[in-house]
Amino acid sequence: GGTGAANQLDDYEEGTWTPTFTGSSTAPSLTYTSQTGKYVKVGNLVTVWIQLRIDTISSYGSGNLRVGGLPFTINSNVAETGGSVGLWLSMASSTGYEVIQQRANATQLFVMQNTTNSSHTVSAMANGGYLRCTTSYTVD
Repeated sequence: GGTGAANQLDDYEEGTWTPTFTGSSTAPSLTYTSQTGKYVKVGNLVTVWIQLRIDTISSYGSGNLRVGGLPFTINSNVAETGGSVGLWLSMASSTGYEVIQQRANATQLFVMQNTTNSSHTVSAMANGGYLRCTTSYTVD
C-alpha cells in the first residue's frame, strides 16, 4: 500500500523446486512417490512448501538427515533457528517433536528432534515415510 518508494515491491518471484532427502555425509539412494517443492520470494523473504514421500530405500547413505535443494541459500547472518510451520513427519524413529532447523549459508534444512535438539540420522527414514512442511527464511 501507499505511493511512496519505500512501499514499492522491488522483488517478487514464485516457482517450483525439487526437494530431496539427503545425508550430511553421503546421500541415500531412494525413490519417491511424492517429491514436490514450491516457493514464493518477496524481497529477501523466501517461503517454501515441501512434500516428500519415500517409496523405497535402496541405501540409507550416512550422516544426519537433511532436506536438500533449497531454491535460495539461507542468509549468512541467521542463527540456528527452528522455522517450520505445519511440520508433518512420519519416519521410523519419529518422536513426534521434530523441527526443521535453518543454518547460515545452507541450501539444506536440518531435520531435528526438538526434545533432544539432536539431528535425526538418515536411518530414521522408512519406506512410506514422509515429510510435509512450510518454512520461511531470509536470504542475503
